[in-house]
Amino acid sequence: MDSNLFQNDHITGNSLIGLEFCGLFKEDENILIEKLKDVLNRNINYSNIEYKLLNPTNDNAILIKDGKQFIVKTPMYSYFEAVFILPKVFDFLKTLSTYKDSYVYFKLGFNEDFTNISNLNVFKFILEFNESFVLKNLTDITKDGNIEKLTDIKPDNIEACSELVQKQFEKLKYLDENDETYGISFANIKLGYITFKYAKEINYRNKWEELLKCINHTLITLYNCSNVVEFDDKESAQIEKYNKEFNDYAQSFGCYELFHQKYKSIKLTADLNTDISMIDIVFPSIKDVLFNIVVRNNITNATINYDSDISKLQLKDVDLKKCYHLSGVDIVESTIENCKISNCDIYDTKIQNSTIVKCNLFGYANCKESKFKDCFISRQIQLTDCIVCGQLGKMAGIMKGGSLNNTTIITDMAELDDKVEKNNVNEIK
Repeated sequence: MDSNLFQNDHITGNSLIGLEFCGLFKEDENILIEKLKDVLNRNINYSNIEYKLLNPTNDNAILIKDGKQFIVKTPMYSYFEAVFILPKVFDFLKTLSTYKDSYVYFKLGFNEDFTNISNLNVFKFILEFNESFVLKNLTDITKDGNIEKLTDIKPDNIEACSELVQKQFEKLKYLDENDETYGISFANIKLGYITFKYAKEINYRNKWEELLKCINHTLITLYNCSNVVEFDDKESAQIEKYNKEFNDYAQSFGCYELFHQKYKSIKLTADLNTDISMIDIVFPSIKDVLFNIVVRNNITNATINYDSDISKLQLKDVDLKKCYHLSGVDIVESTIENCKISNCDIYDTKIQNSTIVKCNLFGYANCKESKFKDCFISRQIQLTDCIVCGQLGKMAGIMKGGSLNNTTIITDMAELDDKVEKNNVNEIK
């Protein structure tokens, strides 16, 4: 075994690790319960998620059925017991029907008398955390558009540019625990743990040693940044650099002239008119949405039109990649790949490996291996191996493979092949 797996036994040996894993298994709940008793070294309580939710205790793990998938949650183990059961868990996960939509989450904390992580300096953790090492050793979960890199440091909006950068990232403590924006969740610091969410859809046959290296690194970073909360000289210099960058962002959105000087590859029009005097007039009312497009989503080469009739910005002929926060715009004749898009009207646009939420899809388009939640999908949109879900959604398109979950199909328009899985689907004409 690699000698670097156990870095600093004093720190890791005083840590606590809990697991949550999810996937589509071949066995039913009765067989899984018996197997899990041996794998987890705990009794198993069973719950159907539709009726009753249970929480693990020191003596009991829980098995929850959620549709066709099963979710397993364990108590917090000592580090060495967790290390003992981890290869057994990964061996157990070989029985998954598919790695797709599977995950293993880790709750990471410490014995109460060893360290108190409620003191954690979140931004210091981000500066010290080697996220590239984690993504390289596991899998790059940022590729599907669901997860944003924790270490990609950008302001949320123009107003945030006037804040100290470290203050902005303290807000991560107050995100919902089910928030999937980043690979680390800080929502339960007050309960004594953070959640490591990078192990998604990985090859469980040969990854447990790589994963343990990543867990060790995360634990050591968590310990260091909970006990020494002051920034060192190198970190202070980096913070000063970020604060200057944030200030430069704010200044470039002061007026259209300054914006155009910085972002010359953005072609901005007002009602398809390039008249600068018209753009000057509308710029103050659109700069916040424009900031979201250009800075937060890193779209720096595009044609963007402001439609005054609907008070909305429209993007056309744009290749959107790794955009995680794009919302409230029209997207026309473009491509979307590895993105998370919400509250947009999307026309004639190809979509791949992305998550689309509360959007309307119109025109003609081929969409592959993506998730559509609470979306309206018109009849000429073709979905291949996609997930369509959400009670607010309406599906009228063409589906090949994939699944429909807790949503509505318009039967007079929708075309589904025999491989489409249906779970709790409402049908209307």
